[in-house]
Amino acid sequence: MLQVDGIELNDYQKSMACFSVWSMVHGITLLLKTGVVDAVIYCGNWPQELPCQNPESQAHILEHFMEIQIEGLKRVLPGAKP
Repeated sequence: MLQVDGIELNDYQKSMACFSVWSMVHGITLLLKTGVVDAVIYCGNWPQELPCQNPESQAHILEHFMEIQIEGLKRVLPGAKP
């Protein structure tokens, strides 16, 4: 049973939530694994407030993005229509 704020999601909403989260995680992982983030850091275009040079900081970034994603899904999915 998947619920958002006590509201049971329908199959469409569950699918959209899963696809949305999967897409975000896949995108971030691809950027980290292919060196794109390292290149941006090297060029000086990465915010200093957002460290990303080691696995612990990368995990922190992923956790933060997941929190943002989940909060966004809470706002749109209960009222979403297929």
